[in-house]
Amino acid sequence: MHSIFWTVYLGLTALVFSFLVSLVLGIISAYNRDKFVDNDITIFASILNSIPNFLVGIILLVLFGVYLKIFPLRGAYSIETQPFSLGFLVSIIKHSVLPVLSYSLVLLGGWILAFRAAAITVISENYVLLAKAKGLKNKTILFYYILPNAIIPVIPLFFINLSGILQGAFFLEPIFSYPGIGYFFSKAIALRDYTLIQGILTIITLLVLLLNFLADITHKIVDIRTKNID
Repeated sequence: MHSIFWTVYLGLTALVFSFLVSLVLGIISAYNRDKFVDNDITIFASILNSIPNFLVGIILLVLFGVYLKIFPLRGAYSIETQPFSLGFLVSIIKHSVLPVLSYSLVLLGGWILAFRAAAITVISENYVLLAKAKGLKNKTILFYYILPNAIIPVIPLFFINLSGILQGAFFLEPIFSYPGIGYFFSKAIALRDYTLIQGILTIITLLVLLLNFLADITHKIVDIRTKNID
């Protein structure tokens, strides 16, 4: 069961980080549509969206782990630290930086494009145009009109991307020898432990189904446009 914790920890951390960063960049891109900033952010997001997470993981591991030696190469924590101490928590964070960045950089591309598309749709709505006509400040329009409504259609993607991270763990965790589900799955394949393979696949399948169900429920709750649909 501890392997599920490590996989979910990486996934949630990467999702929250990429969600917040892409929210800012996506809104900035939409608010400056067809300008220099928008073009740069869109190109940056498109490139990130096309790179697999395991390739990003290898690049980060070689650069920051082998050459610069800033972050550890493997594991979830240092065995030399005392469990549940401050040093233990610091070690967990330090060991998770590269895996989280590997997930986050890939997620950023899709998130930025999704937020940009949602924000562009909101900006063209009549209530936003009316707010601009009234002379409201750009800061007020952004935080009270655009941002809350642009987030709504993107929130269900949080759970869908988390299910994608669970599947991507099969490729990324073995690179960092991170003791999650993906790491033990690769070990099970190498040892031909078919019982463990079937068990891990069953757990992943159930988790993906649960996350997709939560995505549908969340969309039903947060999007007022679906409340009147039978």
